[in-house]
Amino acid sequence: MIKKTMAAAAAAFAVAALITPGSASAAPCPNARLCLYAGANLNGTKVAYGTATRCYALPHSSQPNGARSIHNTTSVPWEIYNANGRLLIPAINPGQRVTGIAASTARAMRELCYYPN
Repeated sequence: MIKKTMAAAAAAFAVAALITPGSASAAPCPNARLCLYAGANLNGTKVAYGTATRCYALPHSSQPNGARSIHNTTSVPWEIYNANGRLLIPAINPGQRVTGIAASTARAMRELCYYPN
């Protein structure tokens, strides 16, 4: 239990270090990261996730209403699920940008997972 808690804390710290606040154009997504943006068209607060952890709980505290756009600069596809485990956004492929996520979909996001090649 302690090991699992320490791993979760380390993962949270790793993600928290990559948060970029902003209301206009956010900084570009770093290489080898999946970036979730609070605003449409890759704008607003950005949270960058790496592949150190296979799945992450959503929403991140800096994005209480979820993500309205996504950019994948990793080499693996990612998927986003709701609280019931239903797939909301399938196969966000390497290099792909998703720029117009509906507010209702953004609020329903609960888990982000990547799938190794």
